[in-house]
Amino acid sequence: MSEAREERRRRKAERLVEAGCVKHHVFTPSGRELWTVVGSRGDLVVDDSPPFCACIHFNYRVLKDRDDTCVHLVALELAKKTGSHRELRLDDEEYGQLLRYLLRDFSRNL
Repeated sequence: MSEAREERRRRKAERLVEAGCVKHHVFTPSGRELWTVVGSRGDLVVDDSPPFCACIHFNYRVLKDRDDTCVHLVALELAKKTGSHRELRLDDEEYGQLLRYLLRDFSRNL
């Protein structure tokens, strides 16, 4: 990948972090965690181990080895490194509701 493209991706990821688009959902009492990044089409589930993002770019470019990563994973990495993310504490009972909301966003993006 070109350095210019990498730089554009990094700058876009920085803007996402600065805008508070990276969210860390922590559920109690289980301690279950879920990370999301607000993308142009809604909230996207992201995970860095193993790397996963619900965005179209990840599914059509990264998984097919046409690109290394997506802007949302770069934003997640940056947010974790700097501690610049929104932390949302939710009850375990809200986990299913959040997943349904995220799935609705995901299905609209297909």
